[in-house]
Amino acid sequence: MRDGPKSRRRCQPYLRPITCKLPLGEGWSVSADQLIKLHKATESDATRGLIIDFDPNSRYRIGLVELLDIRAYTHRTEPSNQASYTPLMLRLRDVYYREREQGEPEITPEEKACAISDLPEPASNRDFLSFRYLNGDRLCWNWGKNGATSAAFVQSGAREYFRQFF
Repeated sequence: MRDGPKSRRRCQPYLRPITCKLPLGEGWSVSADQLIKLHKATESDATRGLIIDFDPNSRYRIGLVELLDIRAYTHRTEPSNQASYTPLMLRLRDVYYREREQGEPEITPEEKACAISDLPEPASNRDFLSFRYLNGDRLCWNWGKNGATSAAFVQSGAREYFRQFF
């Protein structure tokens, strides 16, 4: 990763601020292990993973996936040389899925917490991809809007960068 201009990211209150050099106009990547090390400020170990509940408010299913790595391409805004937006390619794998049967009571938060606390080893190493995008400096690094237009536009340099992973 090449060094770009320094930028201070605004982070959610539960995250510590990170000062970093953004790679503008090029692709970059980060693994789940690197993110764990960054968060813990120590070496990670094989017992840790980044688990995403893809439907956290659901009362009819529990769906958990593991984040394996992120590939990204940060577009540069000319002439200000700031980050415009960043399409992200998340590589994930299924960890746990349970859907309640018709007639069964709703899944409670306690049941969900119990399932999360005792996850089995993933049955498969097959991964899948999800594309998202982050707005850049001008919009404080917030996620793009949810809905029908939440897909990332993968154009020009970003398209060439992501092509190598297919």
